[in-house]
Amino acid sequence: MNRETSCNQTHIAPVINRDVPRSQSQMQNQEQFNLVEDMVSDAFRVNVAYDEPQDFDAEELPNEKAQKNVPDQCLEFFAKMMLDVTPMKENMPTSYYDAKRMVSKLGVQVKKIHCCIQGCMLFYDNEFGISGGALEECKFCQSPRLQIMFASMHSASQMSWYHTNKISSVMMGHPSDGEAWKHFNKVYPEFAAQPRNVRLGLCSDGFTPYSNRQPFHILVGLSSQNARIDVYLQPLIDDLKRLWMGEWNFDVSRKQNFNMRAVLMWKINDFPAYDMLFGWGTHGKIGCPHCMAHTKAFTLEMGGKNSWFDCHPRFLPMNYEFRRNKNAFRKGKEVTDLPPPQLSSIEVWNDVRDLPRFTDNGKACRIQGYGDTHNWTKRSIFWDLPYWKDILLRHNLDVMHIEKNFFDNVFNTVMDDKIKTKDNEKAGKDLELLCNRRDLELKTWPNGKLLKPKACYTLTPQEAKAVCQWLNELRMLDGYSSNLARCTDAQTVKLHGMKSHNCHVFLERLLPIAFSSLPNHVFNTLT
Repeated sequence: MNRETSCNQTHIAPVINRDVPRSQSQMQNQEQFNLVEDMVSDAFRVNVAYDEPQDFDAEELPNEKAQKNVPDQCLEFFAKMMLDVTPMKENMPTSYYDAKRMVSKLGVQVKKIHCCIQGCMLFYDNEFGISGGALEECKFCQSPRLQIMFASMHSASQMSWYHTNKISSVMMGHPSDGEAWKHFNKVYPEFAAQPRNVRLGLCSDGFTPYSNRQPFHILVGLSSQNARIDVYLQPLIDDLKRLWMGEWNFDVSRKQNFNMRAVLMWKINDFPAYDMLFGWGTHGKIGCPHCMAHTKAFTLEMGGKNSWFDCHPRFLPMNYEFRRNKNAFRKGKEVTDLPPPQLSSIEVWNDVRDLPRFTDNGKACRIQGYGDTHNWTKRSIFWDLPYWKDILLRHNLDVMHIEKNFFDNVFNTVMDDKIKTKDNEKAGKDLELLCNRRDLELKTWPNGKLLKPKACYTLTPQEAKAVCQWLNELRMLDGYSSNLARCTDAQTVKLHGMKSHNCHVFLERLLPIAFSSLPNHVFNTLT
């Protein structure tokens, strides 16, 4: 079963033959059409009556966009071209966006209906007795999605590609080259003996690769549910337990039956979702899931926020120069601490095995010592999987989300945005208390007001405006990035509506050009 497959919406254009006498039903249909035509004319205050050309296909334009992936810019050109050749320009849409807004007022809705991958049935409900919308598998063929992967000659051969195409290289070219994969093979050699067994990754947030219409690995659930997400994950955990025991499947590429098993190897999510899925709170001083209670975080006296500034030199070698530097970081501080201990999977399991589960109580329970000695909020439902405690790398942070947050902070600080910069007045007061940076300390005027000196890592107003003008005129190759000019406001010198992929392109390719006027020691650090 493939619940992601949706039936296509079919547009039926009426074919009217004016030479053939009309029946009574045809006359009624024409009267209904005239009634809708009058309603549209009244709604938009425009006469929409027209003589349809004989060679005009009403579904041609939307179908061509969907089937051939026509970009919106091309449809913008079509809209302007049609506006130029139309004698009646009043109340005509001037762009593709305006046309979509006008059509949306008609109340035309598009509803996705999932169907079986074999075409056996639709998963939908209606008022005439059909109730298949809640089914998790086809009631005729009962084919789970993973079994279908071996029903195609193309996908079946790729399911064990990693086993037949091993390379001897120190570089990691496939997840099977990683330590987590090899560690699991050592713990469960009977699972590793069958290369056609499936290793799954769960993404808790939808992501769609550029130019790809179908999102991959989406976990659909209610937003901001925290501990309650375990309630909605129960069917998933049941399926994973069943797949761990195995199901008989037929490999069409080898023409043989085998017992197919599957394991959930990784989860991919952003940092806030780490709390919901893992059960370790990501807020507060001990929000770091690596340091845990051994954190060196502190609260800023003026800013009032938790800070991890200069808390990571203890991860450096003992003879590293940054450990002994008392001026470049926190003044008068020399770091001699060792890194925090790294807990094994068994040690983590021993910490959480007796914690309450949300599915047992139906509500979140505050665990004694939370925020002081630990940040555990629950025992995650993933610990119910029999192999979860033996997974070496259970959680992976989505780098695109982190990269976007990093870009926003760096860009707004370098551009010296008065509202979004991290170098604000409170930060200047905390800097005076923590660091030995006289050139960045706030200056007090005779009238009592504070003056923030220009930092070496910020651009002048003229340079910041030049960056925005450059982005406004920049043109990318089709498919490489979206139009950054739509996100740039040269008047207010700000960026808005930047997506994760746009931030990635800026950091990796555009930042060395945009911030080339910064001093070398700042420029080299950023790039």
